[in-house]
Amino acid sequence: MRKLLLLLISRRVVIFRSALLILITGILYGCPLGDGELHGVENREVWFEPQPFGMAFIKMGSYNMGPNDQDIAWAMTAEAKTVSIPPFWMDITEITNNEYRQFVYWVRDSLVYSRLMYVDFDDSRYDNEFYKIDDYAEDETTSLYTGDGPPGLKENPDGFFDTYAESRFINWDAPIPWDVEPTVGSGDNNKEIWDAVKGVYYQGDERFYDRWELDGRMLNYVYYWIDLEQASRIQNFNSGETKYAQRRKAFNWDSLYVNYNVEDLEANGTGLSKLDLYSGTVTIKGQEFKKSKTSTDKKPQYKNGQTVNVRNRGSYVMKDIVNVYPDTLCWISDFTYSYNDPMTKMYFWHPAYDNYPVVGVNWKQATAFSVWRTNLRNHYLKTMGETFVQDFELPTESQWEYAARGGLKESMYPWGGYYTTNMHGCYITNFKPMRGNYPADGGFYPVMVAINAPNDYGLYDMAGNVAEWTSNAFDEAAYSWTDDLSPDYHYNALPKEQPEKKRKVIRGGSWKDIAYYLQCGTRTYEFQDTSKSYIGFRNVRAYLGRDMNDSGESNVY
Repeated sequence: MRKLLLLLISRRVVIFRSALLILITGILYGCPLGDGELHGVENREVWFEPQPFGMAFIKMGSYNMGPNDQDIAWAMTAEAKTVSIPPFWMDITEITNNEYRQFVYWVRDSLVYSRLMYVDFDDSRYDNEFYKIDDYAEDETTSLYTGDGPPGLKENPDGFFDTYAESRFINWDAPIPWDVEPTVGSGDNNKEIWDAVKGVYYQGDERFYDRWELDGRMLNYVYYWIDLEQASRIQNFNSGETKYAQRRKAFNWDSLYVNYNVEDLEANGTGLSKLDLYSGTVTIKGQEFKKSKTSTDKKPQYKNGQTVNVRNRGSYVMKDIVNVYPDTLCWISDFTYSYNDPMTKMYFWHPAYDNYPVVGVNWKQATAFSVWRTNLRNHYLKTMGETFVQDFELPTESQWEYAARGGLKESMYPWGGYYTTNMHGCYITNFKPMRGNYPADGGFYPVMVAINAPNDYGLYDMAGNVAEWTSNAFDEAAYSWTDDLSPDYHYNALPKEQPEKKRKVIRGGSWKDIAYYLQCGTRTYEFQDTSKSYIGFRNVRAYLGRDMNDSGESNVY
């Protein structure tokens, strides 16, 4: 009887220990055991990517990238090469003046808001409605990035940064009082408001006939990006010691396994901040990072182009500041002894040109626009409780050429023929026919987007009108050493580097180019900090999935 009782007690102890082990395991893994089978995380969002506004779907495919005719210019910058491209979305037209103006006005408004936020409403009848206090940064489109400070600190008009616990964020719902009058009186803040609002316009003797014209020099957009290329780079460590030599990324997993302990976990929440988990170097590819006098940020001060040791993930977060206003004087500087003053005065801002392609935008401005467009979309999706989408970007030149061909793999031009005229003898696009007879094709300068027929992918003006920036750096031999799987070549040139390293690929030809530059396989370049009256751009966005016609279901799931 005693033996039987001991046996029952021991079994209960084993059962209790097993139950305790299951309970601890459940707590550690933070999810119910279910039936003990592998089902994946439950209640995941059912994903379907709607077609982005103004974009066409470009299905995955393979084609022969490069020239389809004799290299009559002996440029020797391209060779025929079979490449494969994954699916993506592409703007059906070039970015127009009015679309780019939305970006310019957003930067203008954020600057005005940043000044209104610091108007001292000392009268009890008034409240500062232009900002909100929030301990949580919503994202790049709502938080205020106007200075040289880190994202957590917001610069005020005096050049310092707020260091109190909560930060001020723009309240976009508050209307800007554009029609305020500069009156001064007891309890009246109109003068301060007037200074904040009108400060974005030319002042004093810079005003012309008392017009309120936007001062484009003040419209600087600050943004951040992650240098994935440097983060993924394989580096050599302890190369002089054969026994301990390593080739790996900067993150050191061995250090995590050896040094990670419970004390660090309790002290730091994650235990990662005290550990020496990163090694190697990174080159700063953005603007210089400078601290304000009141900054409490521990990030070191970096100079552009400086190679520093990797501290943590933040070492790969780069910052850039770009003036967003187009160069309207390019209409004059691009041509010698040529009268183009009317285009300089009116092309970008007048309503008559709203649906014309934006020009005078350099490569860095086009890149900044793409970042802003991404943040604009993702902020909206966040407010709707939806998942983020891929970034808007400039197309790679392999994407651009694939899309320009419209599925006609060996075609010389996007419309599928070997000639620039149709069967009636009419020119198909806007370029420089014959010997400078610009009006022969129905245009003179750039014409309104999408007035000519699209290619078979539904894309307009892939040849002529304005040439287009791509994301790729230009190298004459790039086709020889880039991969055949979605080829890509990026190089973020520093301001002081040689001009050759600042070359970016442009495609498609323009209203001032001869027919050779309209060919799908012709590649040329312009410098990244140069703006021209004949170069614009359009965006692409990687497709999330295989094909938009997929049902979303597999034979198993």
